[in-house]
Parts: sequence; C-alpha cells; structure tokens
Amino acid sequence: MTDDNTGAADPDQPSVAPALRPASDSIWYALATIAGEWQGINSRKWQEIQRQNRRYWNGMMRHLVGEDINKRPKDAKGRSLSLPSLDGAERETVRRALEERGFSEDDLSAGEIDFSHMSIDGIDCSKFIFPFRTMFNRTVFSGRADFTETTFSEWIKFKGATFSELANFKGAAFIEGAIFNGATFSAGVNFHLSTFRKGAAFKSAFFKWGDFTQAEIFEVGNFEGATFSQEADFSGATFSKRADFNGAAFSSLANFNGSTFKDSLKFKAASFETNPPTFYNAKISEAISWTDARFPSTKGLSEDTADIHKDAYERLALMMDRLKKHHDQHRFFRLEMKARRAMERNPLLKFPNWLYQVMADYGYGFGRALTIWLANIGIGAALLFPYHDAALAAPSLTNIGTAIKLWGTAVVTSFSNAHGFLGLNRTTLKQTVAHYQQADLLLPYNVTATAQAVFGVIALFFLILTARNRFRMG
Repeated sequence: MTDDNTGAADPDQPSVAPALRPASDSIWYALATIAGEWQGINSRKWQEIQRQNRRYWNGMMRHLVGEDINKRPKDAKGRSLSLPSLDGAERETVRRALEERGFSEDDLSAGEIDFSHMSIDGIDCSKFIFPFRTMFNRTVFSGRADFTETTFSEWIKFKGATFSELANFKGAAFIEGAIFNGATFSAGVNFHLSTFRKGAAFKSAFFKWGDFTQAEIFEVGNFEGATFSQEADFSGATFSKRADFNGAAFSSLANFNGSTFKDSLKFKAASFETNPPTFYNAKISEAISWTDARFPSTKGLSEDTADIHKDAYERLALMMDRLKKHHDQHRFFRLEMKARRAMERNPLLKFPNWLYQVMADYGYGFGRALTIWLANIGIGAALLFPYHDAALAAPSLTNIGTAIKLWGTAVVTSFSNAHGFLGLNRTTLKQTVAHYQQADLLLPYNVTATAQAVFGVIALFFLILTARNRFRMG
C-alpha cells in the first residue's frame, strides 16, 4: 500500500475528475443486477432478488477466473472460495439480460472491475466475490450501499467515493489493499468484523460515525487526517502493524476499549474535541505517540461529564506509567486533575487544586515553579532593601558601592528568610534584625520574613517536585 501512503501523485487519479456516468452505462452494474435493481425496500421479495443477483455474479466470476483452482479467489484465512457453477439456463439468462441493456457477455474481462466515476442510486453486493482488481473511485452512492460479507480478493479502491446513506461493510474481507482515501461516509459506515489482510487507508476520509468494532487490520491502518463527526468505535479491533491517526479529528467519543495495537500507534496533532479517547482493557506497545495532540477543555463540564473525562485520563495515565512513558503519563495526570476540579462544586475545595496548577502545573511546570521561587526571594529582597539609609540619598560612586553591598545583604537575608527551616546565615539575620529595630521597622520586617518563610517552604517543595518530574530524577 505504499503508493497510497506516501502522498505522491496517484496515476489512477486524474487531476480533473470527469463527469459522473450513469450506472446503466456499466456492464459491471448490469451484471450485479441481473435479477433486478434495488427499489428502496428491503422486503422478502428483494432478498430473493438479491440472492439470485449474488448467484449470477459469483457464477460469472467463476467463469471469468476459469477452472484453475490456483487462480480461485481466497478468503481472509487463505482458503480457496467456492464459486457456484451456472447451468446452461442460468448462463442464457445472464446473456439475454446483458443484451437487453446493450451489452455482450464477451465485453466482460478478467482484468479489472471498474465502477469509477459513476452515480449509483443503490446497490446490494452483500456476499459478492470480487476476484479482480476493483475500482469505485469517486463513485457516488446516493442510496443503499451494502457490501456485507463481501470478499475483495484483489486491490479495492474507493478513493473519493461518496456514500449518502449508511455504508455497510460488516464482515467484509479485503485480501489485498483497501483504499478509501478521501471517501465521505455521510450517514456513517459499518466495518464491524471486517478483515483487512494488506492494510487499510482512510487518509482524509470523512465519517459521520465509524464502526470498526472487532475489525482486523493486518498491515498498516492509515487514518491520517480523517474526520469523525460522531463516535469512532474501534473497540475490540486489532492492528498488527502501524496504526496512524496523525492529524485525525474526533468530534465525539473515540472508543478504543479492548483494542490491540501490536506495533506503533500515532496520534500526532490529533484533536479530541469533546471527549478524551477511551482505552479500557486495551493492549498497546511502547511505540505510542501523542505529540501535539489536543484534548477537550474541562470548562463548563457537568459533574457527570467531568467524571467520565477523569476516568478516561486516569486510565491513560496508568497505561503510560506502565510503559515508562513518564512525560505522557504526567500529561494525562494533569488533565485528570483538571477534570477532578471541574467535578468539585465547592469553591473552597476547588482552591487547592487550582493553587497546585497555578504554582506548579500539577508538578510538571518547572519553569513556573522556578519563577515563583525566585520571585519570593526577589520581592523579599526588594522589601528589605534599606532605602531609609540616608547615605544613599546623594548619588555617588561611593553610594553605588554601598547600595550594591546593601542589596547583596538584602538578597542573602531574603533567601535566609525564605529557607529559615534550613538554618542559613544566622549572623546576617541578626545584623539585619538589629538594623531594622534601630530604624523602628521591626514589625514590617517580621511580617515580610514570616510571609517569606511560609511561602518559601511551598515554593521550594514545588521547585524540587517539578524538577524531579520534568527531568525524571530519582
């Protein structure tokens, strides 16, 4: 699938899309609807028509493939599929039906099945077998598009295809590459229990919602730049190789519960607009990336919604901790703490959580903690700087030297006040206390020193904590 994942120009894709042709112009559409076309009602009568259509299609595929068993199409487990053998009367029915629509059986080729650039009101290909390379590029399905349990033995391409109603690929088997780049699923799509033996590409595809529950993708699963306007459900899915969700946009819930990722999983620059992704009971490798991923704000969340977010982030943090991805683990811990604050309705109980974020970004903001620690010392020094000393009233080189000396003393005193519990520089403190006592400024000094001492313990604690978390020491 390298040609569809590199971003290079695709020779199959014209620079200017041709006008859509009616389905009646295609011999393949005629062959898929020998017994009758979709009429918009899934009645018992239609089910019998579809059964006949399936037999005619699969029987003609056997005719085109030939009797060489080695050329028979394979299922998802590599076993040869059994194709029906049409009798003389059935072959005659096919021949006459094709002639009535202006086609000849001789026009059927065993090279490629092409439905591209076509407008199809509705089609039911459930349990059909496509043994050749098949193209639905830029095809517009304005009605039913049913590929339930369909087998595509060779490459299948739905590039730029549009599905106006629900697209159903439940239980479908894609033996070679499956390309849905730029496809639009306006009413959602069902890939439940589908199998992609050689990978799946959904780059820049649009999903109203997508059901990939218990799907198996054995090669690369590429959802780069895809958009899910409602739920994206990958619960129980298995990705044997790289899963790429770089730049994907999830407007609602992204469900990866019980999924298995045996290789790398990428969410670079992905956005989760309203809900964090859920990974309960999921199995992932160490090669997971959240670089520049964006997660929803907790502002204005209801208590119940905040609780859901809290649980999701808690699980993600635990997963990252088990993988020893400490920075990602702390990122999800910070998001969890914000969700916990949103859950709390008592302002007094919100305050400690808010203060923890402001002072230390929940134990990760080293720069913030360092700034606060230095500010405590700097502001204290400024307050202690002895401006009342008359010797500084008239500027001179001598006074500048004195000011520098006094400023140094103020900084040392401020630092000592902020870390008084360490027993630092008692001599300087005694001299400063005596100086302020003589100047009748002992009370302001004591207030400043006490405030620094209390705040200094907190600031130093956060500084050490954030340094440890940020640089993972100890």
